Amino acid sequence: MKEHYMPPLPNIADIEVLNTSATEPELGVRAVYKTCKVSIPEAVIQDAKAELVTRQSFPGAKYTPGRESLREDYPKTSRLAEWLAATVLEPSHTDLSFIRATDKRSRIFADNLHFDSRYVGYSECRNVRGSFWRPSNSVEIWRQIINLNDQPRHLQIVNTPIKELESRGIDIYQERPVGREIIGYEDPRDIPISMLTRAIPESETQVCTIPAYDGDNLPILGLWSSRVLHAGITAKDGQLMAASAKWVEPDKRDEGGYYAK
Repeated sequence: MKEHYMPPLPNIADIEVLNTSATEPELGVRAVYKTCKVSIPEAVIQDAKAELVTRQSFPGAKYTPGRESLREDYPKTSRLAEWLAATVLEPSHTDLSFIRATDKRSRIFADNLHFDSRYVGYSECRNVRGSFWRPSNSVEIWRQIINLNDQPRHLQIVNTPIKELESRGIDIYQERPVGREIIGYEDPRDIPISMLTRAIPESETQVCTIPAYDGDNLPILGLWSSRVLHAGITAKDGQLMAASAKWVEPDKRDEGGYYAK
């Protein structure tokens, strides 16, 4: 397998999705979108998606090698994970959290609105496997959301810092504590923001579109997931996406993280 790897190529310049907050200047830009020049064979992607969708009975099949998923039980998804490790994850010093697939469904599904207090990580190269809680107060989780699907992926992001919301008496744990289906809409971009929040004003949240993967340009959205409320929104066409993460000091975002050494 390894002889087929393509070396990572330069990324297209980052595009700011969520800029620096006056109340959290240490984070800098809080969410960015970028595209990596990576060509993963179509068969590798489709085989992984088919394996995930057919192996499990629930709609959102997930491969988590850092926790319960055994690589030998998911040979095709593991092959896709190897491609991601060589071209995206190891160069960005992040650990694979999961690869998730969803087949076509009758309704749009919005995941629970949350922030990350830990992450599940896996790296064969660095012998990393497990669930990792905050190792010190100086680090935050930098997460990458990678769209491997031939359809766009959508992510709801709350623009306002968590501490600011809480200072206004907003219970962030009650905004959308569990995922739910959205009825009456064909495209996640058409959903009124008022349906996606409870007490947070509409003007303080957004739905980002992560473009489809065209076979050469791999779309990635990175964010400080331990400090930014966020939630995936899955369109009717389904999904195939991966997520990686690391604990890292904000001013060293592009360097190796605490576990990614």
